[in-house]
Amino acid sequence: MDLLSDDFQNLLYTKEWAVKVDASQSQPYLIKSFSSKTDTSCGVVITDTKSVWTEVLPGQHFARRWRKCNSFPLVSDAPFDLAENDWRAHNAEVLANAHTPGCIQDFDFEIVETKFSDLACTIEGASFQWRWETNYIGHRQSAEFISKHLILPLISLSNLAFISPGLANMTDDDVEKSVDKLARTSKRTPDIYIKNVLSKPKISSTLARLNAAVNLPNGFPPVKSEYDTTELQPLPPPNADEVRNATPDAPQKGSPMADVRFNPNAPAIHVEASAPTLPSEKPGSSKAGTKAESPLPDLPPAIPGQDSDTEDEDSDDALPPPPPSKAVDSKGKSKASTPVPVAKPSPSPAPPKRAPPRRRTAAPSSSSDESSPVQKPPSKKTKPPVSSEDSDSDKAPVVKKGTRQPLKRGGKRF
Repeated sequence: MDLLSDDFQNLLYTKEWAVKVDASQSQPYLIKSFSSKTDTSCGVVITDTKSVWTEVLPGQHFARRWRKCNSFPLVSDAPFDLAENDWRAHNAEVLANAHTPGCIQDFDFEIVETKFSDLACTIEGASFQWRWETNYIGHRQSAEFISKHLILPLISLSNLAFISPGLANMTDDDVEKSVDKLARTSKRTPDIYIKNVLSKPKISSTLARLNAAVNLPNGFPPVKSEYDTTELQPLPPPNADEVRNATPDAPQKGSPMADVRFNPNAPAIHVEASAPTLPSEKPGSSKAGTKAESPLPDLPPAIPGQDSDTEDEDSDDALPPPPPSKAVDSKGKSKASTPVPVAKPSPSPAPPKRAPPRRRTAAPSSSSDESSPVQKPPSKKTKPPVSSEDSDSDKAPVVKKGTRQPLKRGGKRF
């Protein structure tokens, strides 16, 4: 239901403003509530004279919230019959009467925190308790609603007060003293002042009659000198005891429903993927004999010794050179002109171990300005035995690097 619709406005024109103060913030709130017997709906309007919050509940939503606030069981498959409809209409009227100036003083009012609306409040009395979840209607509609239901009636009431014989016969000094006294009171405690003014039966009933007389053709509420007190006796939901007894209990321990549950504390199962295993190297002298015939070198120690004349040691670590036999043929530094068959391994493993230290000591002497140190080969892999012809070919680049040392001095490395 729209707040500014004619049906909604007609239900609020005849209602009186009730005032409750939030003790935590010392903020007064003006409240109007209504109920409808045709569709068993109810609603409320709350304002602090600057903003307006409202909520309208249909009959089924009202019945569900009443059961929830008053600890009645909620059963969605209960049949809707005449008893249920009468119960909704009666309790909706009781709730609307609880928001009148004569009955709201018996209820505790509190603004509470909420995550489902803009403003939530609770009222609690001896017979029942209730909670409103209201939403802000915006600046434009708030100004229009406050102007129509509060400002214009107050202007008319002020005019009525000044044209009355009592105020008209007062002198100017007496009027100034009365106005100054009211101003000091309203400035010191505005919440108490607004509550005391609008809680007077004659003022609140006169505002309601003025509002209805301006906007309705007939059916004006009377002016009252005392508030009407109504005994509030809400009815329990039909068959509440039977529904409470018929509500199924929670599954006990050991039952199938209690066992099949999600346990957040259960340990998580982690599946670790096994790392791929590399084929083991076959030790022996045959690996060294067949190394010259393989397309790619198997062992990294042979990489630093196969440097070209123009490459530096940094590029040798990143890119592996071609096999030793091809490198020797391409440079033309080999001693034999015909391809040499597979060389026999040296009788003792001492020469291949002494060959790498000679290559390491010769490189720093020729290129002392290089910044990157030569990385050592992995210690886990065994070095293959080098033939006598390979050891002779390794000596050739050492002499070659000594003659090309001035080319690297100018910074042009290639």
